[in-house]
Amino acid sequence: MTLTGGTIQNGTLRSAGTFDLQAGTVNAALDGVGSLTKTTLGTVTLSGNNSYTGFTSIATGTLNLTGTLASPLVVVD
Repeated sequence: MTLTGGTIQNGTLRSAGTFDLQAGTVNAALDGVGSLTKTTLGTVTLSGNNSYTGFTSIATGTLNLTGTLASPLVVVD
């Protein structure tokens, strides 16, 4: 799943792949064995109770976390 802008509202998104978040807001919970990548200069806000078990990789840009995050966090420059 790729988010390049806008808002994902409510519910739960489940994935065994990668959540590729570039910009925008996710008000839904991210779940599954997938991972999350942030590879662009934009800002992504996660405000749900996220329970995905893969890694969170932030190569550039901003990840604004106002919800919960269960996965390990990896920051890559």
